[in-house]
Amino acid sequence: MTTTEKFIVRPGRVEDCDEVHRLIKELAIYEKMGERVEITPEVLKQHGFGDHKYFHVLVAEISESEDLATGTIGGYLLYFYGYDPWQGKYLYVEDFYVTPECRKIGMGSALWKTVIKTAAKEQCEWMEWCVLDWNHLAINFYKRYGAVNVTKEAGQIFRLTSKEVENVLAKIQ
Repeated sequence: MTTTEKFIVRPGRVEDCDEVHRLIKELAIYEKMGERVEITPEVLKQHGFGDHKYFHVLVAEISESEDLATGTIGGYLLYFYGYDPWQGKYLYVEDFYVTPECRKIGMGSALWKTVIKTAAKEQCEWMEWCVLDWNHLAINFYKRYGAVNVTKEAGQIFRLTSKEVENVLAKIQ
């Protein structure tokens, strides 16, 4: 947990899911993909805080501000663990977002440093994430922390949606 005069970074709680959902939608709109958000706060509660946790989330909560209400969540970072049979456990950052009004106060850096500490504590072999190629602000942020673009050496990413899985199953059964 990281605390400053203006905000606190802490693990997300089930009661944060409505706010995290709001921020997920804001990030999707920023990334020009707002129409693709299908998840609901209820599903976030089940998947992040149910019997089997599929993800972890860090939140940055306003503790003191002239402009924002105390308790408002101004940023989040959602991650999960993966496993590579050649090297072991890694941490994958799926989403990382700070609202425009909460930028420039160190909130993003605090969230990022917290997840880096988590990866070290959990003895992860690496951290990984995807950045849209036009998001130079994010790319420069990560480079300041020593991140390296491995796109050319890594494999290409492929995907089957649940609908495509159903289509394949219909053909192979």
